[in-house]
Amino acid sequence: MIATRIETESVGTQVLFGLMGPIVDILKNGYTVVAGDFSKVLHPLVWKKMVSFCNEIRLNKNNIQLILTTDDANVVDDIHIGYDEIWLHQKKDDLATWVYPFAMFKGQQEGTFCEKYLGGLLGQFQKLHEFIGRNENKLQEMEELTTVN
Repeated sequence: MIATRIETESVGTQVLFGLMGPIVDILKNGYTVVAGDFSKVLHPLVWKKMVSFCNEIRLNKNNIQLILTTDDANVVDDIHIGYDEIWLHQKKDDLATWVYPFAMFKGQQEGTFCEKYLGGLLGQFQKLHEFIGRNENKLQEMEELTTVN
């Protein structure tokens, strides 16, 4: 065994060690876990394992539930969760947030979630598309100015 100082470890390893106590408590007591931007701190293999553990009935004996948020669309395809478990949100003009299920979109089984999300097919980039439409000429001028021949 090699002794090391926690400060020499990566941020993800430090976070994982910091979560060990709560993780044991969650496993023993079957809590619902709410975590925002979980994919930014933990190694992909760690959170994939956590999600697969919770989805495995024979392992998740205390009915742990995960409510996770992320802005990384690849995460959804990587963890193989059901499309009925994916919810999206969109900020409206009055600053209210509209929450809607991915399952409401026709053809959700065709292609990956990431392809649909990044392609703007889920309604989440409406404001961006409006901005680009209004400023298309300016954006094209900027692109021409920055293009190296």
